[in-house]
Amino acid sequence: MFRFNRYLYPTVECIIKRHAELNGEPVPVSSILECMRGNGYSGVRNIYYGLEASIQNGYITVEYSKDGRGKRRLYVPTLLGAVDAGIYRAVSEVLYSGESPSPESVRTFLCSMRHPIFWIAVGRLAGGIALGDNKWANLAL
Repeated sequence: MFRFNRYLYPTVECIIKRHAELNGEPVPVSSILECMRGNGYSGVRNIYYGLEASIQNGYITVEYSKDGRGKRRLYVPTLLGAVDAGIYRAVSEVLYSGESPSPESVRTFLCSMRHPIFWIAVGRLAGGIALGDNKWANLAL
């Protein structure tokens, strides 16, 4: 079942951004909250709604800290989350002027755009490798 709320994709985007800033390390909730507040989202409970929907949709995974301070939940973005968040941002900016489209529209756009984007990327990767383009060859490793 697909869960959608207005915090879903901004939450995923913040996790992706912080994950990159932390050099691939899992992201603590405090860092997500800081990022969301910086983007104009407030209300800790509402941000947790975005986290819960992200987990249920498979956009992020949960890891638990291994340090001695107890088991804190840490978040890691998935490839599906990155792709869908990118599609959502593009569609909402172009078709909805940055407003949030309906859940039905979001699901339809994501399902219809995911496969063409994947095959375009595979074609570019294969073409780059065939032409001996080093930037593409490094991605294949």
